[in-house]
Amino acid sequence: MVALPLPELPDSIADLRDLALDLRWTWSHEGDSLWEYIDERLWQHTRNPWLVLQSGAPTQPQFMAAVTLFLAGMGLINPIGTAIALEPFGDRAGIASALLGFLQMACAAIGTAIVGTLSVGPATAFAWVVFGGTTLAAAMFFPVLRIGRSRR
Repeated sequence: MVALPLPELPDSIADLRDLALDLRWTWSHEGDSLWEYIDERLWQHTRNPWLVLQSGAPTQPQFMAAVTLFLAGMGLINPIGTAIALEPFGDRAGIASALLGFLQMACAAIGTAIVGTLSVGPATAFAWVVFGGTTLAAAMFFPVLRIGRSRR
C-alpha cells in the first residue's frame, strides 16, 4: 500500500484530518453539514471531505490581515469623507453630522439584513459587505465630488 503525503493543515483545522479520512464518517453522511459549512460550493461539487479540508480556506491570520487593511483604509477615508460632506453646511454641522450618522447606520442595517438572507459562509458574507459598501460609497461619492468641483 502506498502512503500519500498529508499536507500540513493549519492548527485550527488539523484535528479534522482524521475525520476527513475516516471512511465510516464519509459513508454515513453524518458529517456532511460540517464539510458544507467549511466550503459550501466545493462540497456541493465534490462531496469529498478531504478536498474540502485541503481547499485552502483562509486561515484566521490571513482573514484578520484583510480585515485590518480594510479598517485601516476606512480609518483614513471616513473622516476625510465626513469633512468633505459637511463642508457646505458649516452653520448646521451638528444636524448634518447626525443625519450622516443615521444614514451610515441605516445602510449598515439594510446591508446586514440582505447578507443575512444569503446562505454563505462568514468570510464570503464579509467579502460581500465590503464589496457592496465600497461600491455604493464610490457610486455616491464621485458624482458629488464632481459637482462640488464644478461649482468652484
